[in-house]
Amino acid sequence: NYPIAQLNLAMLYELSTNEEKVKQAFYWYEKASQQGVIIAQNNLAKMYYMGRGTKTDKEKAKYWFTKASEGLNPIAQANLAMMYLLADGVEENIPKAVDLLTKSAEQNNLSAMIKLADLYEKGKVVSQDYNKAFYWFNKSVEFDSTLAIFQVGLYYYHGYGVEKDEAKGISYIRIAKDKGYKRAENFFK
Repeated sequence: NYPIAQLNLAMLYELSTNEEKVKQAFYWYEKASQQGVIIAQNNLAKMYYMGRGTKTDKEKAKYWFTKASEGLNPIAQANLAMMYLLADGVEENIPKAVDLLTKSAEQNNLSAMIKLADLYEKGKVVSQDYNKAFYWFNKSVEFDSTLAIFQVGLYYYHGYGVEKDEAKGISYIRIAKDKGYKRAENFFK
């Protein structure tokens, strides 16, 4: 009945490549999850989703990702969003996916920010919106994402979602290049 100790034990067991230890991780995540430990709920959902330490069960994965999302876990929100976005074990629900990704991104989850920016940039499942795409790419720059640095550079360079400023764009792209980002290197060829 020490849920944080159960979580810690589960996290240690989960690192193992030994299947019996991974099953122990599942067991302890389940115990901690039932006692309301949000991180354990996300990790248990992930184990159900991946079929690690247990059989794959997308319905239970959805249940535990939902519980952790309701507890404002940004990783669980992003994980659940991807299930809805890809109709993976659940019925496709783009508005719900975007809402969950936004909640996750607002809690500084870099992968959620990048995914939102990408969705708004491409405009395939949501209306194309360069302003929103720029906003999320620009926010991702704070986390030193070379992809985001490059994208912000392109947005400035071409004037997508922001006032056109080629010099500023080249400056960002050069930073991405200096960090080893291949697409930025190709920009200068």
